Amino acid sequence: GDDDQLMDVGLDSFGTMELAGQLSSEFNLKLAPTLIFNYPTLGDVTSHVLEQLGLCEVVDTPSRTLVTRGGLHDVDGDIAIVGVSCRLPGDVNDMSSMWEMLSNKSDMMREVSVRRWDTDALMAMSSMVDPQVLDRVRYGGFLSDEVLEGFDSSLFGISESEAARMDPSQRLLLESSLESLLDAGFQVEDLKGKQVGVFVGISGVVSSDIESGSMQRLQTTTTPSVYDATSSTISVAAGRISYALGLQGPCMSSDTACSSSVVALHSARRSLQLGECDAAVVLGVNILTLESSSACAVSGMTSPDGKCHTFDESANGYCRGEGCGALVLKRLSDAVRDGDGIYAVVRGSAVMQDGKSASLTAPNGLAQEQLLRAALADAGASASDVSYVEAHGTGTKLGDPIETEALRQVFGEGRGEDNPLFVSGVKGNIGHLEAAAGIGGILSAVLALQHGQAPPNAQLRELNSKVAASVSGSAIKFPQEVTALGRVGDRRLLAGVSSFGYSGTIAHVLLEEAPVGH
Repeated sequence: GDDDQLMDVGLDSFGTMELAGQLSSEFNLKLAPTLIFNYPTLGDVTSHVLEQLGLCEVVDTPSRTLVTRGGLHDVDGDIAIVGVSCRLPGDVNDMSSMWEMLSNKSDMMREVSVRRWDTDALMAMSSMVDPQVLDRVRYGGFLSDEVLEGFDSSLFGISESEAARMDPSQRLLLESSLESLLDAGFQVEDLKGKQVGVFVGISGVVSSDIESGSMQRLQTTTTPSVYDATSSTISVAAGRISYALGLQGPCMSSDTACSSSVVALHSARRSLQLGECDAAVVLGVNILTLESSSACAVSGMTSPDGKCHTFDESANGYCRGEGCGALVLKRLSDAVRDGDGIYAVVRGSAVMQDGKSASLTAPNGLAQEQLLRAALADAGASASDVSYVEAHGTGTKLGDPIETEALRQVFGEGRGEDNPLFVSGVKGNIGHLEAAAGIGGILSAVLALQHGQAPPNAQLRELNSKVAASVSGSAIKFPQEVTALGRVGDRRLLAGVSSFGYSGTIAHVLLEEAPVGH
């Protein structure tokens, strides 16, 4: 029927492109190859084609109606990032080494250590598993064993027996939260009882399900323990931080898949604006396991060659990565009053669902456009004010063009060659950190603002032809070398960060460079 999802009744990704091409040829129209992702039913496609032919009126639908978020700027809307911490693949554990990685287009993808899992042994043992599936779990952006295992439990008042049972995610979150708070100028002894919020982006079943024979988790026995429940649950991932440091602000874990950490930032920002806390720690974490990597491989989401070919013609899926990052937020007026060092200012943010798209996990370009407009409205900014976008950019054949089409539709407005928009993606360097991907993107955008330069796309050799078509005629650039950002008059630089969850929750945040003197 007209309301049936075309991809649910047998039309695959390549079929959608063929259909778009046939309709373009038949009616002499320029229809995007990603047509079905924006218009997922037969009725939607028919209405859109008739609309393009001028044979029916354009009717506003809920998916095209911008819901502005008014009133919040009356509550000191701008939020300052005053502390950071990161643990990223390739021993990128501070901002200076991250900028070095970005500017040098360093590739941190590696074959998995046999301490984690032995892909060749699995291939030899399992004749039932497609070798191509195992090839997809062979590579990733991995943290070093030292980062994963070097945990000082006494620093947090945790016994060695409990620490041995704790999921690596929880250990990384504790370390990153403390490091970011110290970077922000807080003293540990002064934190107890303070209204400091904790907002963690973390997804799925965490890595306590690591299989026998995989990475050693500092445990000496498999006997059930009193610590097993708290060592692995997502709620405790946030709660343990507040408990260990004595923080009494709002505390929560957000699981919206790949958008989790930007959703966490959005929640923290709202909490600060509403006066629910005086500072907030925002974190994202992701640890790879054989089980979760195998699930992604079987579904065909991941790349067989272990790369995120973001925006490149060779895009063939993403490569998974792991890591942890943290941001400390304060109201801008409080940060200025306290003389804090400011990395960047959070000007606006938006979170929404992409609704009834072509399939459960498929992106929706129209929803992405609405999201970007909502973030601009929340920031009180115009599209031409934005100089740089850190894209979601997973390196998939259709995901990238859908995203760049939405960027053209929104950020391409009122923009000429004298004010180009530069678009890059850190996933080309460190892989897709999934629940922590947003934090990685935010740190990359902060560095771009601090240096006044767009980092290059690490895996971009030849621009994806569908991406090129999606931005044709616009002043959108995909830098392959470090490139100076253009300023709009005397305004401070503004950058956007996109993060899209495969469950449909999408988020965008707009960051502004720090005020002079901070």
